[in-house]
Amino acid sequence: MITFKQYFKQVLLEAEGDRVGIPHIWSANKPELYSMNYETFVKFIDFLKQNNDEISPASSSLSEKLDGMSLTVGKDENGFFIRSSYSGKAYTAEQLAQGVKFPPAREAFVKSFDPIKNIIEPIIGDKQCLIQLEWMYTPNGFVKDDPHSLTFVATSYRKSKLGNWSTFGIIRIEGDIDASKVKSELLAASNEDVKFVGINIDTFEPISLKQERSKAEAIIKSVAKDYEQYKQEASAIANKRANKEKITRAETQHRDALLSSVRQALLPIQEEIYRKVVMDLQRVEGVLGDVEGYVVKAGDLMFKVNTPKYMEGKHKK
Repeated sequence: MITFKQYFKQVLLEAEGDRVGIPHIWSANKPELYSMNYETFVKFIDFLKQNNDEISPASSSLSEKLDGMSLTVGKDENGFFIRSSYSGKAYTAEQLAQGVKFPPAREAFVKSFDPIKNIIEPIIGDKQCLIQLEWMYTPNGFVKDDPHSLTFVATSYRKSKLGNWSTFGIIRIEGDIDASKVKSELLAASNEDVKFVGINIDTFEPISLKQERSKAEAIIKSVAKDYEQYKQEASAIANKRANKEKITRAETQHRDALLSSVRQALLPIQEEIYRKVVMDLQRVEGVLGDVEGYVVKAGDLMFKVNTPKYMEGKHKK
C-alpha cells in the first residue's frame, strides 16, 4: 500500500500545471513543460518594463501556496456541495466517496463532509457562491524531522498553528455574496479543532529585476523570428488536420524543434529570475510554518514560485 505522501506526490506530478492552471516562472520539474511559455513570458517582461523593473506591493499582489488538498465548497441550485481536485460536485458524503478513489483521502472527505457543511453553510446561507480552499487534514499529516511539526506532502507546518482536525487556507470567494464578510466570518470560526487562515501577503520588499529584464529582452529578440515561424508552421499543420490532409513526420518534427529551441533559449533567464524572486520572498514568514511557494499576480498575469526545499521534497524519488 502506498502512503498518503506517496499518493500526493504521484497525483501532483501527474496533474502539475494542468490542475492548478497557474504557470511556474521556472520549474525544476520538467522545466521545458511547466515553465512559463514564450507569449506569457513576453507579457511578464513587458510588465516589468512598465513597472520600474520591479515586483512590488505597488504593482503586484502576493499570496502563499499551501501544501494540502485542493477543496472547493459552495452552493448552487441543487444545494450545498463539496468538490475535490479529482471529483465533481458532491452533495452528500456518499457521492464524494464515489469520486475520491485513494482510501486515506476518501476517508478524510467522507468523514469531514458534514463537519465542513455545518461550519460553512450557516455563513453563506442560501446565496449561490464558490469558496476555494487548501485543506490540511491533520490526521493525515506525519512527523518528518521536527516532533513539533506535521508534514502533508513536502512542507512542514507547526502543530501549534494547525487545527486538531483541519486547517483551511482561504484562496478565493466568489458569487452572489459579500466575499469580505464571508472571509471574516470564516476566520472568526477558528478554534482548537479547525482553523481558517488567510494566505494573502500584504507587505513585502520590492524585488528589482532590472538586469534580468534587460537580459530577457535580448533573448526574446533573438528567438522572435523562430517563434513566428513556429506559429506559422503550427497553424499550417492545424489547417491540414482540419481538412484531413496528409501531415508528414518531417513537418511535425520541424514544428516541434522550433518550439523546443525557443523554450531552451528562455529557460536560463527564467531560472535566473526564479532564483532572484524566491531568494527575496523566502524572507517572508509563512502563515503556518515552512513555505511551499508563492503565487504572484503581476498585472493580469499570475505565476507560481515554489521554494527549492519544497521542490526537492516533492520530486525526490
